[in-house]
Amino acid sequence: MHDSHVALAGTAFEPAQNLDFQLLTVQEEITKKQIDMQKTAYLPSITGYYNFTKKILKPAFDMSPAHMIGMQMNIPVFSSGERQAKVKQAKIDLETMKNNKALMEEQLEIQYKQLQFNLKNALESFETQQKNVEVSREVYQNLKRKYEQGMISSLELTTADSNYLQAESDYLMSVLGVLQSRNALDTLTGKIINN
Repeated sequence: MHDSHVALAGTAFEPAQNLDFQLLTVQEEITKKQIDMQKTAYLPSITGYYNFTKKILKPAFDMSPAHMIGMQMNIPVFSSGERQAKVKQAKIDLETMKNNKALMEEQLEIQYKQLQFNLKNALESFETQQKNVEVSREVYQNLKRKYEQGMISSLELTTADSNYLQAESDYLMSVLGVLQSRNALDTLTGKIINN
């Protein structure tokens, strides 16, 4: 458990390692592409086509060609401001996405500091409970020897045994607390993915 102290002190948090932040970054890139897509509505478009016609029953005089190739060009001239409004909306969406990303980055930083604090407390609790188990075990063993010599009552031995079992239980809970705190921190930093 002591190596967690070392890992805790040397860990630098990068929001880009967080899965939720990565998803927001991808959404931001998609929003940027949508601006470009809306801008392409201003560009002329060219389409080409090919047509093949084979007539089974042909009239005696037929001027229509069997093969036809063509191109069509559309130049957007007037759109009543619809295209411009769509580009503006896409830019607003991008600014909103950037603000959301900055807000998430701040929230992740705060959450990271809180989880570091939680882990530090869990480690301190673990160390305290570890010492409590050792003390409770010694007290129980001393009282057990005194009981065997007839110096104390069974009630005192039962109380010491109960205290020792409670210390063991608290110790196990502190181990679980360290594991949960470490897991939450690793999940936030992207070291493990929470399912």
